[in-house]
Amino acid sequence: MMKKNNKNLLLNHQEYFYTIYSIIGALLVGSIFIVFAGGNPFVTYGAMLKGSLGSQYALADTFNNALPLILTGLSVAFASKVGVFNIGAEGQLYVGALFATLVGLFLDLPPFLHSLVAILAALIGGAAWAFIAAILKEKRDVNVVISTILLNYLAIPLIHYLVNGPLRTDGLIVATDKIKESARLPFVIKMPFGITTAFIYVFIAVVITYIVLNYTAFGFKIKAVGSNRFAANYSGINIGFLSLLGLVLAGSLAGLGGGLEVISRQYRLISGFSPGYGYSGIPIALLGRRSPIGVVFAAMFFSILSTGAIEMQSQGISTSVISVIQGLVVLFIASEFVIRYLIKKIAENRLVKKEGVKE
Repeated sequence: MMKKNNKNLLLNHQEYFYTIYSIIGALLVGSIFIVFAGGNPFVTYGAMLKGSLGSQYALADTFNNALPLILTGLSVAFASKVGVFNIGAEGQLYVGALFATLVGLFLDLPPFLHSLVAILAALIGGAAWAFIAAILKEKRDVNVVISTILLNYLAIPLIHYLVNGPLRTDGLIVATDKIKESARLPFVIKMPFGITTAFIYVFIAVVITYIVLNYTAFGFKIKAVGSNRFAANYSGINIGFLSLLGLVLAGSLAGLGGGLEVISRQYRLISGFSPGYGYSGIPIALLGRRSPIGVVFAAMFFSILSTGAIEMQSQGISTSVISVIQGLVVLFIASEFVIRYLIKKIAENRLVKKEGVKE
C-alpha cells in the first residue's frame, strides 16, 4: 500500500513537472521572439506582469478576463473526459451569449429571477448548439472535431448578422440595445473594478464539475468511456448516450461563459465580442491537465498573458507575441511524450549500468 501511494505521488509530481516545463519552455522560447522584435525579455515580461497584476484595477481586469476562460477550459476538459474533442466552445459561447441577451432584452422579470433565467438560457443555448454536433455523431457518425469547427463558422457570422441587422441598435458600435437592469448581475466590488457575482456562478460550475467527475457514478462512467471505449462497452456502459450527453454538458459550460459576459460585463451583445475565449479553452484544458482545479490556474495564467499584453505594447512589442507564447504552451505540452521517452531511456540506461557494475 505504501509503495502504491508513493507511486501515485510520484505520478502527480510528474504531472506538475510537465505543466511547469510547458510554461517555462514557452516563456523561454517566447523571449527569443521578443529579442527578434527588438525588445528585452525581462523588461517585456515585467511590463506584462505590471499590466496584469500591478494594480487593483489590473488585478480586477485579469480576474474578470479569467472567468470565461475558466468555463471554456472546463468545457473542453469535460468533453475530453468522455473521449470527445470539443473544438466548438467558441460557437457555443456565442450562442449562449445570444440566448442570455434575448432574455435580457425581451423578458420582464424581477431582478434576481431575471438574471437566473438569463443564465439558464445561456446554459441551454450552449447545450443546444453542442447537441447538433452530438446528434450528428450519434446518427450519422460525423466526426465531432469537424462538425464543431463548422458550427463555429456558422454561429459567429449568424450572430454577426443578427446583431448587425434585426437586433442592432443605433450607434457606431455594432451591438444590440443594452439588456434591462433587472437581468444584470449585481456588483460585489463596484466600478472601476467591476467585479460582479459572476465569479460565484463560475465557482459553482467548477465545484459541480469536480464533484461529478470524481465522486459520482456518472463521472466514473464518463472517465471509463474516455479511457477505454471497448472496456466500457464490454462492461455494459452506454457509450453513445454518454458521449452525446458529455458533449451537450460541455456546450452548456461554454454557453454559460458567453451568457455571463453579457449580463455581468458588456450588458449587450457586441459583434465579435469574444477575443477567442472558446479557442483558448483548448490549451487551457491541456495545460490544466483536464482537471477542473488545474483549469482554473491555467485560465489565470492565460488571463495574465492576455491582460498584460496591452502593457507590453508600451515596450514596442506586438501583442501577437502573446499568441505565439500561447501556441508554444500547446507545443510543449504536445512534446510531453518526447520528455517521457527521454526520462524512460535515461532510467533504463542507469539500470543497465548499475546491473553491469554488479556483474
